Amino acid sequence: MNGYSVPDPEKCRLARAWCAARYEVSPGEGRFPLRIGAPAKALEARFPARDYLWITAWNPPLARRTAEENRRADQRLRVHLRETGHVHLPASASDDTGGWHEPGWLVLDLARDDADALARAFAQGGILHWRHGQAVRLRLMWPPPSGLALLPGFAAVDWAG
Repeated sequence: MNGYSVPDPEKCRLARAWCAARYEVSPGEGRFPLRIGAPAKALEARFPARDYLWITAWNPPLARRTAEENRRADQRLRVHLRETGHVHLPASASDDTGGWHEPGWLVLDLARDDADALARAFAQGGILHWRHGQAVRLRLMWPPPSGLALLPGFAAVDWAG
């Protein structure tokens, strides 16, 4: 877990919102959109790696932060990635209308267990994580909601629990 619990209806709402969100990696030479449930062939061709992690340190679910607090959290994440030697590229996300915007990072070659640990260390409810050649997946840090099999649209969602 990541230090807070989330009621089942909120887990479903957040999963749907994150699946509908817009994700992008912007390394300076072009933009690489990411879509949950779809492969990221252009990105993988340009930046080959075994595993890919999209993570942010901004505004975790059920928490209230000021823009300045979010910027400081992002700075701590950036310093951590640099100090641990992880190759990382600037990225961003916005809601499905292009409204809410938050910066993030694409981290290359971070295995799933290490990605989960990083998400928990920065109190994130969800990350994107996938292996080269596979579809981008949403990975939520909570146990799945009860009755998940009855909920459509979660085929590309993993629940870390």
